[in-house]
Amino acid sequence: MQEHRQENTYRTPLQKWVDALHVFDDDIEAYEKEDDALYLIKQYARLQLSSTKQLRADYKQHLKKKCPEDLLRNEIILSILAKIQNDLTGIVDPNLLPANVNPIDFNADAIAMASRGSITRLAEGTVLERAYNGKIYVIYRRKDFYEYKRTRYDSLTEIARDITGTLCSGPTFFSRKVKMYLLREY
Repeated sequence: MQEHRQENTYRTPLQKWVDALHVFDDDIEAYEKEDDALYLIKQYARLQLSSTKQLRADYKQHLKKKCPEDLLRNEIILSILAKIQNDLTGIVDPNLLPANVNPIDFNADAIAMASRGSITRLAEGTVLERAYNGKIYVIYRRKDFYEYKRTRYDSLTEIARDITGTLCSGPTFFSRKVKMYLLREY
């Protein structure tokens, strides 16, 4: 006589939630069809359920560098999520903007969405005027560089550090009290 075993089908609420999200799937085509926000939520859930050792491996995989030992678990997760979000949105070349996109709006979004270590590229011909400690500082975006005091800079952060004398973020510095406009020649 054949013994009939009944399979245990009870699943904890967390197991049901993970199954519903399919957070451990590696099906890239499925990710392409879903909303980016939902994908980020799934990745956040996956990272929260990962061991610290796995988080450090994910950090190295996504950010292409060794995870600093002093980073806390939540900092590792946020760094990975920021990289994933940057990869999803991609860096748009401001010189290839569609005609219906206002370059000033593009610049404001690029500065607002910049994350630590990312490159902030503004539309060619952009002028930034930033008031700081009673002085007005003017920065020009040229074809492949920023110009400040007739000197070439590769990033807004280099300029912000030159102006403030501190280790500050360029996008953060230029997101406050800045006037932005385009030169007519561009």
